[in-house]
Amino acid sequence: MDLGNALRTGHSQYPTKTALIMEERVWTYADLDTATDRMAAGLLALGVSPGDRVAVHFTNGFEIVVAYYACFKIGAIVVPLNTRMKGLELQYVLNHSAARFYLGQPGLFAELVPVRSGVQTIERYFLSGEASAFEGVSPLAELDGVPADATFPSIDPDAVGAILYTSGTTARPKGVTHTVRTLSHLATNGIALAQTDSTDVVGIVVPVCHAFGFGSLLTTLTAGTTLVMIPRFDPVFVLEQLQRHRVSLFGGLPIMLNALVNVPGASAYDVSALRACFAGGDAVPTELQRRFKDTFSVDITEACGMTEVQPYTCNPIYGRGKTGAIGLPGPGVTLRIVDPLGRDVPAGEEGEILVRSEAMMIGYWNDPEATAATIADGWLRTGD
Repeated sequence: MDLGNALRTGHSQYPTKTALIMEERVWTYADLDTATDRMAAGLLALGVSPGDRVAVHFTNGFEIVVAYYACFKIGAIVVPLNTRMKGLELQYVLNHSAARFYLGQPGLFAELVPVRSGVQTIERYFLSGEASAFEGVSPLAELDGVPADATFPSIDPDAVGAILYTSGTTARPKGVTHTVRTLSHLATNGIALAQTDSTDVVGIVVPVCHAFGFGSLLTTLTAGTTLVMIPRFDPVFVLEQLQRHRVSLFGGLPIMLNALVNVPGASAYDVSALRACFAGGDAVPTELQRRFKDTFSVDITEACGMTEVQPYTCNPIYGRGKTGAIGLPGPGVTLRIVDPLGRDVPAGEEGEILVRSEAMMIGYWNDPEATAATIADGWLRTGD
């Protein structure tokens, strides 16, 4: 599946349907498809070819959605830059991925400025908003000034679609490499797990530069639903957004969900449209499960995954299942539990989880040793 087809399909089948809401602004599927066509044509005019890496550095908002899908439409490889990365981390990721172009926003670009001289491969920098404060950068609007009538290349489903870098807290960040095909499976699996249909309204507050948010974004637009992009995590603001836009699907880190239940008068917010709330990134305490259900009348649905494959297990969205469990294997996922020698352990014994899935990465970018240590005979070692 061509990831860019999600917007083309929306444009042709339901052009006036709301695709994206960002605070006071609304874009239809026709709007998003046209905007991404224009940016895609602008990138082609710069000489971007399938397989070229384009670094994308935005907080949640319209610009990051357009940048992602513009790249998908022309076969460029998206390299999301985590908004929490600092200067030297950003420099490393840009050099390691050999990104040719940088699309970002001034506040985040400022973190790169002190180490910019060490960035070896970026040919052009483009910034949204006011870019004049920085030398040698261009306004992002230049990419939208190209007529969207270019001929886009055909997309190989097995070509790399995105490289998502790990946090690098214990070592150099690793470039988790996903193809168009693995990302498409990730999206369709997400639709199945959430039982998503066209009437859903999906709220995303986790950063879409991160695997959790990135996967949620792909799932939402592939399903043809409405996306409410929540640009910052402020508990009161989040509850206001869930109430105002009648959000039906939502997800967050446990620490975020805990903050929501601790908002004074949280139960007074009308979030009755919410039918499922997903949690990942950490275990969900039993007490948080109870308080969330008591406050908002919906269960927290725990899932387990990682940038390399997400999610690989998930609880049912209706009914919590076994307290503390990470759920059952997701669609198309096979699991093994093995001992340190790689032998399957008997039922009831502990071991490492191995995963095989059509939605898992193909390896680490430009790192065959790490890839070989993580994937063997089609099985991915999770370390869990």
